[in-house]
Amino acid sequence: MTNPKPGQSLSHYRLVEEIGQGGMGIVFKALDERLGRHVALKTLPHGVTDDPERLRRFQREARAIAALNHPNIVTIHSVEESEGIHFLTMELVEGKTLDALIPPGGMALGALFDAAVPLAEALGAAHERGIVHRDLKPANVMVAQDGRVKVLDFGLAKLWKEDVGAEPGAAPTRTVTRGSGIAGTLPYMSPEQLQGREVDHRADIFSLGVILYQMATGVRPFKGDSAAEITSSILRDTPAPVIELRRDLPDLLGRIVRRCLEKDPKRRYQSALDIRNELEEVRGEAGEAAGPPGQGGAIVAGRSGGRPWLVVAGAGAVLAMAAAFIALRTSDREARPTLPPPPVPGTSGPVVPGQESARPAAGASIAILPFVNMSDDKENDYFSDGITEELINALAKVQGLKVPARTSVFALKGKPMSVQEIGRTLGVDTVLEGSVRKSGETLRITAQLINTADGYHLWSESYDRKTKDVFAIQDEITQNLVRALRVTLDPEERRAIQKTPTSDPQAFDYYLRGLKVFHLAGRRNWESARQMFSRAIEIDPKYALAHAGVADASSFLYMYADPAEPNLQQARNASARALALAPDLAEAHVSRGAALMLSKEYAEADREFETAMRLDPKLFEAPYFYARSLWAQGKLERAGEFFRQASVLRPEDYQSPALLAVIYRGLGRAADARVTEERVVAIVRRHLESDPDDVRAIYLGAGALVETGREDEGLKWCERALAVDPNDASTLYNVACIYAGHKRRDQALTLLEKALDNGFAQIDWIEHDSDLDPLRDQPRFKALLKRLKK
Repeated sequence: MTNPKPGQSLSHYRLVEEIGQGGMGIVFKALDERLGRHVALKTLPHGVTDDPERLRRFQREARAIAALNHPNIVTIHSVEESEGIHFLTMELVEGKTLDALIPPGGMALGALFDAAVPLAEALGAAHERGIVHRDLKPANVMVAQDGRVKVLDFGLAKLWKEDVGAEPGAAPTRTVTRGSGIAGTLPYMSPEQLQGREVDHRADIFSLGVILYQMATGVRPFKGDSAAEITSSILRDTPAPVIELRRDLPDLLGRIVRRCLEKDPKRRYQSALDIRNELEEVRGEAGEAAGPPGQGGAIVAGRSGGRPWLVVAGAGAVLAMAAAFIALRTSDREARPTLPPPPVPGTSGPVVPGQESARPAAGASIAILPFVNMSDDKENDYFSDGITEELINALAKVQGLKVPARTSVFALKGKPMSVQEIGRTLGVDTVLEGSVRKSGETLRITAQLINTADGYHLWSESYDRKTKDVFAIQDEITQNLVRALRVTLDPEERRAIQKTPTSDPQAFDYYLRGLKVFHLAGRRNWESARQMFSRAIEIDPKYALAHAGVADASSFLYMYADPAEPNLQQARNASARALALAPDLAEAHVSRGAALMLSKEYAEADREFETAMRLDPKLFEAPYFYARSLWAQGKLERAGEFFRQASVLRPEDYQSPALLAVIYRGLGRAADARVTEERVVAIVRRHLESDPDDVRAIYLGAGALVETGREDEGLKWCERALAVDPNDASTLYNVACIYAGHKRRDQALTLLEKALDNGFAQIDWIEHDSDLDPLRDQPRFKALLKRLKK
């Protein structure tokens, strides 16, 4: 018998379109012509319909499932037959499946709770009626356009599983494969299902734990490249705690997930309603960071209604951070969790843009303070700074350890602060101080670990070696710190911190020199950094990090200083080489993603950023540049989610919240934008205390000041930015945008002309930036556009 097609009628149901197909039959959107409503119509597979006894049993049990009446369970309307085709009709849910709404880094807390609470409640209601799902997974959970959660195929997995191609007495694992591939259900199956043992409602609780883990982190807890590897992982492995993968999650949420994933059913929750109640408790304790039900954290899966192009620039100041993307559009096809509002400072919850300090994480914490250069040659600062950064990067790979980022600790360099003050400022229990003396081939490094509470030394060591031993010294320091802090490393973490990027100390030296000038920013510094990284590659052609450095320097030159094709091509070539040499290097994936983003190859770029986040969940650049890529595509809601995630990883960063404020304004959320801009001003003020000449911070702060009503101060900051770097194209352009909106048209035009003279060539910005609208009728502006188009 042939399968039905759209346009055909079965009884009084006219098939409108096919909306799904798989081993459990074909699903159509159908019009019930008697009641004038649309339904989901699912045909039954031949394995069920060919045997009369199996069909009767299916019909009887499907009617029992249809008796479920719960707002979060899709209703089965009928079990029918027409022209020899047996089918179910069910409630039609317009929306997205949950798996389409889980971003790589995990869902915002509000969205997570808005999905998890009703999901657990639906399970509890079904379990009370003696009905077990047996195939719970994100693809079987729908989120309607209004945010309501609906569970699909409740209890039907057992009916199909018993009747599709199974031999009598076959173990359930027979049914989780289709052909030679792995069905999506396998990673969500409980150990007792995989072992063919008797299954009850606690199997669903295990599956719910897998889903919660994925919602919280963006990854599944049990992994493998084959069915056998995944099965082995489920039966034997203990997944990393979710709070180690994502530090803003409440501890109680981690305990809920862990208990759901117990191998022994007796050790799991015995009721899904208990899970539901504990999730509500966590949501209450998380407070405004999680968002109240149906508001900031609500998940919305509907269409956007075709929003027009949004030209947003936040007084133009954020344009330099936007990597040459101004025209923004929200896609009709995009599944967009609602971006939560900025939490109130002081509430418990994740670090948000502008909060004064990072939320202290449970467990060990350490700040690696900048090592002091004790060499006679002060030019050796690059080496001591590089050692510091290498130690930060190594320890940041340990998931149970809180390590403030480079920007946080280097902001304190040279400040006369006690270890107690540093501990309070950075939210850490210990600090590592050190010094480096480099003279020719001789190297002396000292390091000491100090408790910030009382100033006592917990460990100290001196190393007198040759420069060729620098990698061994770094490894010894790292291992000693891990032991002193009583941190347990898993094998993967141990390999990560022991891995040396190059075996050649001279190549490493040039790499550190490049790193030093790269962080100084600006055209000359990026060009110099590229030269240093290239010199490292000449010495060690297989130095993947150096190739990534060449790519990054070239990308930044293309973005901010010289948008010439050779720069972009060098970024593409170098990033591709870095990945070829080290496919597991998260930094290389970010470098490749940035180059592809600048080439407007967004789908490929996004895959690189997602891979980087999986490889290193603590790498700030991965969510930050992913957000920029999403923003360039007009996916404002999702971009905002990843700017928030970047802010959690690096709370002292001013760029992520500045861009988040622009997104809020583009979405018409002026109040949220203002709150975020106030925090940008606070972050920038603190940042400028330690780095008063950071021109990007100055003009971003200027834009935020102007947007929040402090026009006089904002305009003074514009003058300050121009004084610091009067020839920087991005500075000239951004200050011009601020001036244009504040009746300084002649000055704005002069700055725009000077920006073009200094290499600014982003015609899309100038053509579409709404901040420049007051200039468009000016002859000088028209002449400027004409000059650009030549």
